[in-house]
Amino acid sequence: MYKYMPQTLDEQISWAYTLSTDRLSKPEQKAFLSFMFFFNIFEAHLFEDGHRVNDLLEKISNDLLKENWFNVNDYSFFGDFFKLRYVNFEGKETDNFRTLQLNQSRKKAVFDILAKYKIADDNSNIPDLFRAYLEIAYRFRNNLFHGSKGVHSLSQYTDCIEKINNLLYKLLTDMKSNGFHGLTTRYRV
Repeated sequence: MYKYMPQTLDEQISWAYTLSTDRLSKPEQKAFLSFMFFFNIFEAHLFEDGHRVNDLLEKISNDLLKENWFNVNDYSFFGDFFKLRYVNFEGKETDNFRTLQLNQSRKKAVFDILAKYKIADDNSNIPDLFRAYLEIAYRFRNNLFHGSKGVHSLSQYTDCIEKINNLLYKLLTDMKSNGFHGLTTRYRV
């Protein structure tokens, strides 16, 4: 029987490395594989076909905010990290923010939300804060899957990917614990 592809994950990664001189450490490999897996689960549970992504992210965020178990402050680890990454000490966009490649219609809104973040202790009064978190996560997904981030540069994004993994893990775990099914009933968390 012809073996079409390597059978184990380690063999598959070793084969992939024959195509590139760039390498990821085992923890980096784990972070990026988890990212792809978590995003697949996130989209399967929360996305419906035929809707624009920005509309879906807005609806998901709004629906979550209506839930008594959901508190945006529980995700402050995400806001803390990405505010430092995208807003400089003068309150201006960093180069990292400019390369995020957000939709032009949402770029200013997301930046303004991050700039307001942590000015007060309670961030639950910042409209669209969780939506901004989801948009940042989704941009990483698109930039990774559609080629803006190649193997040669992945290791510099590992911290970001790990924060997004934590956000998705916490969100999916909280949804499951509270029976929240999102926009679709095709799958259940």
